[in-house]
Amino acid sequence: MKSFVLIVSCATLLICSATICRSEQTDFQLAMKAYSEGDYKAANAMFEKIPPSDDASYRLALFLRASIASATGDKNEALALYRESFANPPKSNIAELAVSFGKFADSNNLYEDCVKLYTSLPGFSEYVLTSKDMIAWYYAKSLLKTGQIRRGLSVLGEMWDAFSENKNADSCDLLSMAVSEKDALYKDFKLTALQQNSAGTLAAKMRVSIIASKPLPEITQDDISQLSLGELYYLALERKADWVVPFLEQRAIAQPDSVFAWRAMYVAAHSLYEKKDYEGALNLLAQAESMAPDDMSEIFRIILLKGDCLRLMRQYAAARAEYLKVVMSKQVKGLPSAEAIYKTGMTWYSEGKYENAHAYFERVYVAFFPFDYWASRAYLYDAKSLIYIAKPNMAHKVLREYIKTTKNPSGPIYEEALKLYWQKD
Repeated sequence: MKSFVLIVSCATLLICSATICRSEQTDFQLAMKAYSEGDYKAANAMFEKIPPSDDASYRLALFLRASIASATGDKNEALALYRESFANPPKSNIAELAVSFGKFADSNNLYEDCVKLYTSLPGFSEYVLTSKDMIAWYYAKSLLKTGQIRRGLSVLGEMWDAFSENKNADSCDLLSMAVSEKDALYKDFKLTALQQNSAGTLAAKMRVSIIASKPLPEITQDDISQLSLGELYYLALERKADWVVPFLEQRAIAQPDSVFAWRAMYVAAHSLYEKKDYEGALNLLAQAESMAPDDMSEIFRIILLKGDCLRLMRQYAAARAEYLKVVMSKQVKGLPSAEAIYKTGMTWYSEGKYENAHAYFERVYVAFFPFDYWASRAYLYDAKSLIYIAKPNMAHKVLREYIKTTKNPSGPIYEEALKLYWQKD
């Protein structure tokens, strides 16, 4: 199971413990000890023993049971517990509850539930813009997803005004990147002239530049501490400042709660991969996976890169196991699936298991023909596999089909296929 961050501070736990009787206190404290140690199964079992009441311990137990169910992938149980927790919110941790559920709802497309439960909280308007910035982000996104466009855009504008000067406001980095990438959900969001011109901190100025497609501010290594983790991730990902890459790991470890932590760790890992430091890359990828949500549609890049590292280290069975996670996932379709299937074939090919390789290569160019990058490679290596298993006529047919149908009749893959095709004759 993926680890996740302890939500409640020790000080809060002491306050909660002081309000309950001795027997309940023992169950609660034992549950919290197990929770803090990562033994979530034991923690959940003990939380369940706390009888329903209006006490702080029961309210907090409901919340933490919901977070455990969410982290373990039990969607239905998590939703039921979150609903109960919103009806009996932990008074000292309402903001944490809202962030936790917003993240869960976003990962599971439960946007109507998010709007409904958020607005059911007493004094919710206070938490949107005066507490944690990600509450505003999840609320605004849920409004937009449920067709409440005007209100959603209004909340985004209010969120920007409230948090854009804060370098640790992931919400504003998410918004600036979404607009920059022309995400259709945010196509109607525009910064006012006042919002663009009033940016004071370097982090805010960077966000304005990204969202408004303006030249980025001049930055040096001395400015690192003034930039958000999201901005460092953006600079590295877009290759606008490669020198920020070495700082990503350190910042991600320092801010594991940031939605950019696992993304930054992935970029740092990819940099090591490009330098052929595969063991170093695998170490960072393991950390990235531990920080990331249980959502294959988001983390497939981590899994594929783990497979690539293992394959290039000639650990073919281990690499194949990683690729197959993507192949078998119902959350991943299209180009990533084509890549994963092709690379699974390559693990078999590299082991000399050409019959097995053939099955995967054929699947790529049959099911994913429009993705020429992977389809062309699959055609070539399928033909090679067929030759190795003494089926030259089939290989010739595969090559002829590729040469006649490819939309890119040039480049090294095409030239090699053409050469192999004429060698047959």
